Amino acid sequence: MNEHALGDAVGLVLMGSFLTRKWKTNVTAAGRPQVAYPVPTLTVGAELDGLCRVTRVAEALYSQVTFAEDPAAAVRSLPVTVVAGMNHYQFATGSNPPLFVKQNDLTPEIDEAAAHAQVNPPCEAVCAPHTYPPTRGPKLTHANHHASTTPPPD
Repeated sequence: MNEHALGDAVGLVLMGSFLTRKWKTNVTAAGRPQVAYPVPTLTVGAELDGLCRVTRVAEALYSQVTFAEDPAAAVRSLPVTVVAGMNHYQFATGSNPPLFVKQNDLTPEIDEAAAHAQVNPPCEAVCAPHTYPPTRGPKLTHANHHASTTPPPD
């Protein structure tokens, strides 16, 4: 995806995907590579994803949040989270994945409903401020070096 493809987008949610290394265009004062992306982007990975491996999502966490100059700001603009026990196909709905997914995905440890229930809160936290009328969804925080949800402040 390039900047022009984003158009007027105010954010992006990647499920079972990640920002590619080409977006590591900045460097911290300590010399660590930094991701620079034109819109806030939530990355949601699955622990048992056989196509978008959790190790690549872990790399995204480190380069987008953990090693950022300001991790608290980074977790709001480029948060990363992983759903335990979920596989790649559970980002979708149904029982008949494409052959490539069927051959390469891992067996999930949670059912589809539980997977969707865990994917929804971080997505809502990112999308809620941009809905009309604005909703009060959960708030993303920097806790345990990953995106988590907490109730919004009163």
